[in-house]
Amino acid sequence: MQRSLEIFEGAIISKHSLRLYRYQLDSFLTWTKEKDYDTLASLDTEKIQTYLEDYILFLRKKNLKVQSIRSYLSAPQLFFDMNKKIYYKTVIQKMIAGSNHGKDEIEGNDT
Repeated sequence: MQRSLEIFEGAIISKHSLRLYRYQLDSFLTWTKEKDYDTLASLDTEKIQTYLEDYILFLRKKNLKVQSIRSYLSAPQLFFDMNKKIYYKTVIQKMIAGSNHGKDEIEGNDT
């Protein structure tokens, strides 16, 4: 098993959570088209940030709710955190939170 994946999986206690996180991480890895987990863990900050931001934009286009986008991002974020990779968490969180921005106005639900 690749070292970066072992470190990631070591942070997850529940078998159910492990299955869910692996599915989410596998989906992210496939989406990035990177070769493997160790390659993903070796990326620099700017590449990681770009991938995470673009993944949020991709998920937004699927009209997912904020909570679903958070869920999809939880595994990649844990993977990068456990492998001591730096990315701009505030930017990611603000982008996720802004995923529903303007939808109320579009749907006529101004409050």
